[in-house]
Amino acid sequence: MLRVTEVGFSIRTDADLTPDEPTKPFVSPEDMASTLEPALGCTFREGTFCKAPALVAEALGVTISLLPWRGIGGKSIFQLCGEVLEARLLRSVPARELVRIDIGRYIVDLLNVRTPFLWYVPSRADLAAENEYAREIDRAYDW
Repeated sequence: MLRVTEVGFSIRTDADLTPDEPTKPFVSPEDMASTLEPALGCTFREGTFCKAPALVAEALGVTISLLPWRGIGGKSIFQLCGEVLEARLLRSVPARELVRIDIGRYIVDLLNVRTPFLWYVPSRADLAAENEYAREIDRAYDW
């Protein structure tokens, strides 16, 4: 059986404060993308992530998606997610063992050094709150 390895990540940061400008109450997705582009060596453009509007980029065969979201207590956050872009890799052999390597902790450490934002891997409570917000969005838009 062929073993295929993919990488991915899913990390967060707060969107309600600009570290270098404490009087600015909210960080726009475009401002965050401008901060992330030199840190990750990519360029964001308009796109979607799981049907939601997002800014997307590609690097090393991974699609990187940035989207504003809501966390615990409705707090404004950004989700930054990375998924394998190259579908041919995943379809390469019908019977295969797929191994996913989560590089989230590495991306958190990298961005905490290269940006002024505090990035983190979401907890189960974070994910539960985000999933509830996603259900609200689904009901509102009836996708």
